[in-house]
Amino acid sequence: MCPSACIPISVWSFMRAMAVLIYVIRTLGRFWTFKIYIVKGHQLIETPLFKRVKHPNYYLNMIPEVLSFAIISQGWVVFIPLFVLHLITLFNRIRLEEKVMRKKFRGDK
Repeated sequence: MCPSACIPISVWSFMRAMAVLIYVIRTLGRFWTFKIYIVKGHQLIETPLFKRVKHPNYYLNMIPEVLSFAIISQGWVVFIPLFVLHLITLFNRIRLEEKVMRKKFRGDK
């Protein structure tokens, strides 16, 4: 489905995604977590990347990372349905994170 020329592009995309992950973890520092909760003393991060992209770890790391693996492995039959399920759970997580952040930083209920 994808010529061998796609492989180097996918590897580059994966490396870029890993760089974004490292940047996000370093920028968030102790606020970075797998769980959805507000760490004591949490502050809103307003670096240029976080101002432009609301959830850079998801949009610039996780999604490109998964797409890269699919292109490299050529496992489209398995990838497509699993990617759809992954997106559903990811967007649900983003919705929940937004709710928690609004409650903390805007006082929404």
